[in-house]
Amino acid sequence: RMFNQTLCFLTIHSAGQLILLPYGHPEISAPNYNELVSVGEAAAAEMKKVHGMDYTVGTSPQILYPNSGSSRDWARLSGIPFSYTFELRDTGEFSHLLPEEQIQPACEEAYTGALSIITYVHDKTFNSGTLPNAGGAVIIWSMAVSFTTGVLV
Repeated sequence: RMFNQTLCFLTIHSAGQLILLPYGHPEISAPNYNELVSVGEAAAAEMKKVHGMDYTVGTSPQILYPNSGSSRDWARLSGIPFSYTFELRDTGEFSHLLPEEQIQPACEEAYTGALSIITYVHDKTFNSGTLPNAGGAVIIWSMAVSFTTGVLV
């Protein structure tokens, strides 16, 4: 019987330039909180190298506001060890109406950040031998990105 385990869950939203980790409740911490922060900060550093944009890493209550019902929290509570929400550009000037010329750079940043996290999870899993029969491991992406272009009248 093949052993299946989802290792990583990434959901991508706009906007805010954040990398959010579980949990949305201010009094609950993920059991691997320090590792989640470390991996998230490494991703943010890689994202900054792409176009110089800063992404803030932390739980929603730490850097935004308390929230509940996120897929990020559901994933971590379901046993998926690495769960993050990327809030892409920008930090308030354009909000969800990102100018067309910023869409490609935002996607390049997201790709680089996701690759950083996925690489870490892959290397930890497949190079350390911590997951039995790791051939069934899965990484899930959930994209909820809305980019609007055009002129508002």
